[in-house]
Amino acid sequence: MTALLALASAASFGTGDFLGGLASREADARRVTLVAKAVSLSLMPVAALIVSGLPTSSGLLAGLAAGVFSPFGLASFYAAMARGPVSVVSPLTALFVAGVPVTVAVIGGERPSVLIWLGAAVAVPAVVAMSIAGPIDARPSRITVGLALVAGLSFGATFALFGTVPDDAGLWPVAVSNVTAVLVLLVLVRGVPVSRTPPTAIAAGVFDALGNATFVLAAQMGSLVLVAVLGSLYPVASVVLARLVLHERPRPIQLAGMALALVAVILLGLG
Repeated sequence: MTALLALASAASFGTGDFLGGLASREADARRVTLVAKAVSLSLMPVAALIVSGLPTSSGLLAGLAAGVFSPFGLASFYAAMARGPVSVVSPLTALFVAGVPVTVAVIGGERPSVLIWLGAAVAVPAVVAMSIAGPIDARPSRITVGLALVAGLSFGATFALFGTVPDDAGLWPVAVSNVTAVLVLLVLVRGVPVSRTPPTAIAAGVFDALGNATFVLAAQMGSLVLVAVLGSLYPVASVVLARLVLHERPRPIQLAGMALALVAVILLGLG
């Protein structure tokens, strides 16, 4: 069940990131992020009431801190997606999305099984293969790469904090993180010209809520290393959507990376 929830998280994040990136090609990334987080905020209290769990001080503090990192990560990510090829930006952030929480988990004393370590070892080159090649007809700028790295570190910190949420806290920490994120974004958008926000920003918010919810539930049920590595495979969804919708052509090495990702999923699932 843990692996399935983590994979659902990856699929949700990959889809939401793709939609948010599309929206940011038509509107300012900060406003797109604000709309997405506001939608997520409207959904999460209902989800928190449905899922069993009680607010705890440690869980709420973790959610509060995660809400500070999350908007910077999402705004940077959407801006990078608006500037560069989706099939490069998305995998590049995934290196840090997995690396930060895995490092925190190991330092905190978690000792994953051999199969989980093997799966993680396969997942790393899978993500690298999807990121270093890029589509045949595009190359990212240094600014795009820099934004992707900021996004990856911010997301990694967010997920590391979500990994510390107590098992009985339910989804209340995610709800608190969304409140904090919206407040931070209201400050960030000051002075940004008001413009029409594409409907894809709303859809991105729905998938952002689903991704965060499934990630936290998965982390509460099992190994943070397992959940973080599986969750970092979200570029598969982004790359596939980029191919179907934007007609970005992946190189053969990217396709090999997706095959390695499948191997990693199998190993992690067995672990």
